[in-house]
Amino acid sequence: MLAAFEPAPFRRHAESRVEPLRAHVPLKVFSKDQDIFAEGDEADVFYKVVSGAVRTYKLLSDGRRQIDAFHLAGEIFGAGAGGEHRFTGEAVGEVSLTGYRRRSIDVLAFDDPDLAREVLSATMASLARAQEHMLLLGRKSAVE
Repeated sequence: MLAAFEPAPFRRHAESRVEPLRAHVPLKVFSKDQDIFAEGDEADVFYKVVSGAVRTYKLLSDGRRQIDAFHLAGEIFGAGAGGEHRFTGEAVGEVSLTGYRRRSIDVLAFDDPDLAREVLSATMASLARAQEHMLLLGRKSAVE
């Protein structure tokens, strides 16, 4: 009877469990310069680099490309806030990725504490990058 009142992530019903998309197996292989996702795409999956490297970037209004980060083997990316990707993800060279459904992150975290720590670590690294960027911008003049 008490189980019915447990928060959803802690219920262990078989029908509520959502398996990762081919967990720990390359979901897909992308070739050099191939888009993994585009800015504005629905962000229903986050990724872990199995091999290779991924760059995330934003296209500026003047046509330049602003690199956000490079993601190497073992790193998680695409797990940001919101329902849409804020950046484009592109393969630097050939890259293999594993994907996880974002909507099931609470179940994944409960079932795989190591993955939960990896997602938290990736989120904290992204926050640190944003803070460093903010400080860099704060030191520049309006013209710069």
